[in-house]
Amino acid sequence: MIRIASVCILLTLVGCNASNFSDAATREPGAPRTARPSADLLERSYVILRDVAFAKAIANDCPRYRLNTAQERQTEERIRVMGRAEEVPAQNLRSGLHNFRLSERARIQRDMINWIETRDVVLTDPATLCAAGDVERAEGTLVGAHLIPRG
Repeated sequence: MIRIASVCILLTLVGCNASNFSDAATREPGAPRTARPSADLLERSYVILRDVAFAKAIANDCPRYRLNTAQERQTEERIRVMGRAEEVPAQNLRSGLHNFRLSERARIQRDMINWIETRDVVLTDPATLCAAGDVERAEGTLVGAHLIPRG
């Protein structure tokens, strides 16, 4: 049976992942904290974090895979770099992603349902999550990059 953590990940998607950004890592000394993330930055960040959430769901419930935490750290850094490029402090990026998540709930649910349907995932059957992980890795997706076979 799928664990509650996986359901949390799938339902909240970006909200569970956006807390790892350090404001100090994003803001230059003396820089103002007023910059807000652009719609494009929020969209790009959402797509990345959504895929990481799918990988976490697979890793949590499929006994064949574990989460590639090194890849997860690289992904978090990629988002920090995107924020720095727009001079957006991490706190503002976190806040922007939280607001995005609240305002885009219907889209997030559609994305989740679409992924589940596309990958033929049955939430009560971990084998289907394993099969989805196999496909993601075979296709070289960001989801697949976050999965490491257990050995």
